[in-house]
Amino acid sequence: MIHYVYLGHFERAGNFIRFEKRADTKPAWYRPVVLHPLAPMVLAELLAEKGLTPSTVPDDWGLSFEEEGFLTCDRHTRNRDARAFVKRLALRTGCDVADYSSLSLLSPDDLWRTEPMSQADQAKEKVVL
Repeated sequence: MIHYVYLGHFERAGNFIRFEKRADTKPAWYRPVVLHPLAPMVLAELLAEKGLTPSTVPDDWGLSFEEEGFLTCDRHTRNRDARAFVKRLALRTGCDVADYSSLSLLSPDDLWRTEPMSQADQAKEKVVL
């Protein structure tokens, strides 16, 4: 199951972004309500740094550029370039970062926290076999 993060400038409903039913799709989908689209020039600049355009972003990035002016991202993408792009986009545009799985708004730094792996020689208890 893919856990989506939405990036954009959205209308709010309580402590989260507002979704509304789109009647022009079959079946009817709920979509976030966009106040204004993400800046196309910022998107283009950030992608160009990697030699990409929205149509050439690799599938393993887990990104989808939506016509309403927001994007969705796989919350668990392992692609470092995708993670860096999403974080830089959020910081540059000041857009909302909404995690649909937890129904919470995140800061760009909360998206993919890195926790150091403990070293075997630093373990508190040693296992004796």
